[in-house]
Amino acid sequence: MLRPISSGDLTDLLESYHESPEDGQTALPWMYPRNIAEQLADFVRDILRAADEDRIHFWSIRMDDQHVGTIGLGDELQLDLSSWSLGYWIRVSYQGQGIASRAIDAVFAWLTERRIEAVVEVAVHPHNGPGLATARSLCTRWGGTPLDDFVGIDFGGRTIPHHLHLIQVGGGEA
Repeated sequence: MLRPISSGDLTDLLESYHESPEDGQTALPWMYPRNIAEQLADFVRDILRAADEDRIHFWSIRMDDQHVGTIGLGDELQLDLSSWSLGYWIRVSYQGQGIASRAIDAVFAWLTERRIEAVVEVAVHPHNGPGLATARSLCTRWGGTPLDDFVGIDFGGRTIPHHLHLIQVGGGEA
């Protein structure tokens, strides 16, 4: 289901973006709505460089060898106690099929197999109903904790409140 992102995935990422620029902008809020191919190429280069340093890990989510989304562990954190932030982007034509939940489970299993104890953040916009449902389900399956307070995340010069969920992977409690 998961394959590490490579430069060969750039076409798939670009197709995903063009399928739904709004979803692409939500998943990658730092992007500007111009020079998309160049920005995605820079994104992939940055991922590959950071993966070599074990700071960021991104995967192409695949079904029947088709790119259906992207998932990753990043290092842009809201809380000092966190180790990773989790983000994902499922193509519009594949949403609502439980793909995000299965991909998240695969990433957490990967962390567990590596014997990495980590607190993983999942930040969700309060109007993202499917994302909130996925985060709640994730907390139930993995023993995570949704925080009561919002956290402010900066997007394009604006601070947007998000729900934050913390999941301890590899033992212990969040």
